[in-house]
Amino acid sequence: MFIFICLLSNFQTIFSIKFNYMNLVLHIYFIRLIILSRTHSRSLPLSYNSFIPHPLITLFIDNDYRY
Repeated sequence: MFIFICLLSNFQTIFSIKFNYMNLVLHIYFIRLIILSRTHSRSLPLSYNSFIPHPLITLFIDNDYRY
């Protein structure tokens, strides 16, 4: 029982660290996107449907381009 509790607490810690890291990645990604759109608006693609996000982002945001 003790080993199970230790494993469970360890898993929760690892999971929370991973979740916080993914949150940080998302925030950095969107801040970068906002900065790029304000400073380099001419270099952005004309069609925003051609914008392909990073694979990590697609895990957390529903990007459905089928329509």
